[in-house]
Amino acid sequence: MISKHWKIKTILAELELAIGSSDTGLSKDIPLTSACGLDLGYIAVKRMVSVTKYGGVMQYPYIYVSLGNFFEEPLKDIIERGLKIKYFGRYVDTCLIAEDRKFINDIVVKKIYGKPLPVPYSEVFKDDDFID
Repeated sequence: MISKHWKIKTILAELELAIGSSDTGLSKDIPLTSACGLDLGYIAVKRMVSVTKYGGVMQYPYIYVSLGNFFEEPLKDIIERGLKIKYFGRYVDTCLIAEDRKFINDIVVKKIYGKPLPVPYSEVFKDDDFID
């Protein structure tokens, strides 16, 4: 079942699209996803991970980067690593893979496309992508 917040956010986004503006401020106060009253922003790693049948843990179903393998290391360590990546550990109020053109161009196009999937995090995220 889709949460009321998500339905409202979707309706407001469609309205903003219809009137040709993303600067209406209509959806600014509605969290990206419902989290028991917490506004965590983008859900990758914070609210969900995807796991392949081979144990590869990805931060989001549509970002084909493996943060690690739970057959080889504890899931806790993999999640902590994912939260240290600035794109997933910091507050982001949009879906990076769907709406953030810079993330798509700099990460997905330049570092993921054309490689066997999922791509290990160490091939995609460098030192400056991690939170100190």
